[in-house]
Amino acid sequence: LTGTIPSQLGEQLQSSLTRLSLSYNQLEGSIPSELGLIKTMELFHVSHNDNLTGRFPSELGTWSRNRVTIDIRETNVTGSIPGQFCFDPHKYVVLANCTQMECCGMADVAAWSP
Repeated sequence: LTGTIPSQLGEQLQSSLTRLSLSYNQLEGSIPSELGLIKTMELFHVSHNDNLTGRFPSELGTWSRNRVTIDIRETNVTGSIPGQFCFDPHKYVVLANCTQMECCGMADVAAWSP
C-alpha cells in the first residue's frame, strides 16, 4: 500500500475495528489523530514504513482502556507514547529504531512491556 492512512477510518469504524496492521508498506504522512475515535482497538501495527512521519497523536491514548499492542518500529514518527500506556500489564509498545520517540519518559527504548 502507498499513500496516507485515511483519517476517515476513525469515524467510520469507531465501534468495529479491533486490528489495523499496515506494516511493511510505503505509507507516508502522519498517523491521523482521528484513529483515537476507535474504541475497540487492540492491535495497531505500522512498522517498517520509513516515510511515516509526524508526532504520535495523543488522541490514541483513548486506546489505553483496551488490551493493546502498538508497533511503530522503523518509522520516523516523533513525540511520545501517551502516559496512559505506561506500566500497564495489558499494553505493549514496540519502538525499535524509533530514535525520535519516547515512551513513558524513557528515551531510546527498543521495546517496552511491563
